[in-house]
Amino acid sequence: MNPGFGAPAAVLTLEETFRRGYRDFLFLGACGGLSKDLRIGDIILPEESISEEGTSPLYGLSGPRFKADAELADLLESTAKGLGTEVRRGLIWTTDAPYMETPAKIRRYRKQGVIGVEMETSALFAVAKLRKARVAGLLVVSDLLHEEWITGWNKKAYSVAEDRALEVFMKAAMRLVDSQRKGHR
Repeated sequence: MNPGFGAPAAVLTLEETFRRGYRDFLFLGACGGLSKDLRIGDIILPEESISEEGTSPLYGLSGPRFKADAELADLLESTAKGLGTEVRRGLIWTTDAPYMETPAKIRRYRKQGVIGVEMETSALFAVAKLRKARVAGLLVVSDLLHEEWITGWNKKAYSVAEDRALEVFMKAAMRLVDSQRKGHR
């Protein structure tokens, strides 16, 4: 499913799938790279996200940090390795205001170890925690927020990485379904 942009849209989609009885979720998205060693097309596996979005607090959860499901994150990483695709685990910053990603804020988050920024991850992690579900995902670096903003959505490196990430995502989803059919979690 493609819920659109932002935490509210992503959570609305997640809530609808909860109502249908699903409890395990993998997502694929894009993010801006904050870490100076990231390049357009790198693939990040967010382990944890700092929330600077308005949806998570409405669910009554204390934050601002929310974590991915470790087992699903490991599934994504092992699938990527099996396909020869490198992923980088790390801390993500989720914001509702991408045009307020100021140089001072970027430096502050970078000092905290944040490697990427996007608009949905912390809310997905928070709501999954409340609903006792599992969520993990992959983010493809689409732009860089270094000394200047460098866009990469139209670059071949991004397109190739999107395809690689989708392959990992689909293979991991199949592994998850197979595991559930065999009676494992």
